[in-house]
Amino acid sequence: MVTRWKNFLLGFIIGLILVMGVVYREKIIDLFQNKKTVPETINVTIPTIIDGELVLPKVATPAPTVAPKSGLGVVSANIIGIFSEEKLSGIRIVGETLAYGEKTVEQFSSVVKFLDKDGKTLAQKIAHLTSGFEFFGLRSGEKTYYDVTVDNPPTADRLEVTLNPIYAEKELELSNLKVASSSVETKFADYSSGASGSASQKVAYYLVSGAIENSLSDPVVDVTIYSWAKDKDGKVFTFARQDFKNDLLPAGEKIDFKLILLPMKIDAKFASFETAVWGKRYKIGG
Repeated sequence: MVTRWKNFLLGFIIGLILVMGVVYREKIIDLFQNKKTVPETINVTIPTIIDGELVLPKVATPAPTVAPKSGLGVVSANIIGIFSEEKLSGIRIVGETLAYGEKTVEQFSSVVKFLDKDGKTLAQKIAHLTSGFEFFGLRSGEKTYYDVTVDNPPTADRLEVTLNPIYAEKELELSNLKVASSSVETKFADYSSGASGSASQKVAYYLVSGAIENSLSDPVVDVTIYSWAKDKDGKVFTFARQDFKNDLLPAGEKIDFKLILLPMKIDAKFASFETAVWGKRYKIGG
């Protein structure tokens, strides 16, 4: 009698498991296949592609609350992934820098610190100037954008960027000139991902135009103009450069410029822009 009861109970349990297996089949399959859904808020440690979108880590580099006596302050930092054959090969960090103190900064080197979520330093790497970017020097109170690259970045939860100034021992060849006028116009272009059946969308880009003036007492040559746009958080998301290598600009005269700024992220929202210009003194007749 006891054996018959045990067999009945065992059969009932097996039947119940089978019924539950049918009812909860999808949930059981999801469990064993370790199926995951992407949360709305994603925290990543390195630039990561999720569902075809580049998700960036947090970049913690606040502007100093107290200005140092001299040096370069990192006003903002934005990060862009560099991919080679769908693998992350490096990161570009772009932002604004402001010169403090009385010394003129001729050049800089950059160190990027990689930290864990508790703020512990995991690694430090030297960043190099991104190809196509040149730093022309800053005097106290002057600001420009910077663009540096870190190759083969390690895994980390956040980054900190330091710009170490190299001071000029004599007057800089390139002098900061005056932006006489500048304005920005938002334009739109059709963009398609290229995927079959994908609809095109309007993507904003920006046309910055104006004039620069030679505010020096000597003529200038090798005029270079930088213009960059920022989002509501003050992060640089696009920039452009224009050179006037063959022009001699006499003292007090102006030259017109026009730059097209193409956003590095199509979902970035324009809030403001900046323009800076440099030129080299040219003394006629020695």
